[in-house]
Amino acid sequence: MQVESKRPLVALVDSQDLRNGPWLECLSGQELADYRRFGSERRQQEWLAGRIAAKYVYLQQGSPLAGLVSANVEMLTHFDPAAYRETVVVRNESPEGGPVRVGQEMLETAISHVKGLACATTASGPFRSIDIESNAARVPAFYTENFSAREREWALDASGRLRLDLDWLYTLLWSAKECLLKTSRFAGVSLWNMRSVDVNVVAGSERLTAFRGAAGFASNFEFLRAETTGTGAYQLAVSGNANFVLTAISTNWEN
Repeated sequence: MQVESKRPLVALVDSQDLRNGPWLECLSGQELADYRRFGSERRQQEWLAGRIAAKYVYLQQGSPLAGLVSANVEMLTHFDPAAYRETVVVRNESPEGGPVRVGQEMLETAISHVKGLACATTASGPFRSIDIESNAARVPAFYTENFSAREREWALDASGRLRLDLDWLYTLLWSAKECLLKTSRFAGVSLWNMRSVDVNVVAGSERLTAFRGAAGFASNFEFLRAETTGTGAYQLAVSGNANFVLTAISTNWEN
């Protein structure tokens, strides 16, 4: 975005919360057919959680909600199945791909999921990209093949100076790269060439201490100033806890 200081609404939904209740009734006929195409229950539940999150954000338009909202069952059932069913999330059918869209206004919508958690946000202005990743240690080659020397230097410095988990910082960088790959400007970059997407964190690293050892997701985003070749400067919105990292950006790059 530039990520607005007023903060967009991002809904976080745990797929475990959707195991009971009329959630399949919240899908349109096409959405239900798409749901049933997945071969595993885990994938079905993550996909469902992402769609419900996107619909929930859309239906909350005009509400005072902002930031990251962990939408539990009580919050989700504020809207009835008919309202969700009429709020259709439409896939992008173009060969180049692109964001899905939601609602009568066909707002561009970003959805991401990992390990049973799904998040979504919509944008009426510049397209907003979002990604959620699970913190995990990787084999040494993962770091050298996917991150530039500058990124590795930043991660080591921030880990030592701010007492932050090194793997968590690499997960943050990876999530930021995933966000960038979901924008049209980086459509030609594949997961096999992630080191070419060099995320340079210019300012704000100290704000990441808000997530050090946290158990739950913070409702407020912390904003880092970053640069990537081909984008100019932008703000990188970050939330998460000790086990997950959630990032968001927008295509409204600064000049």
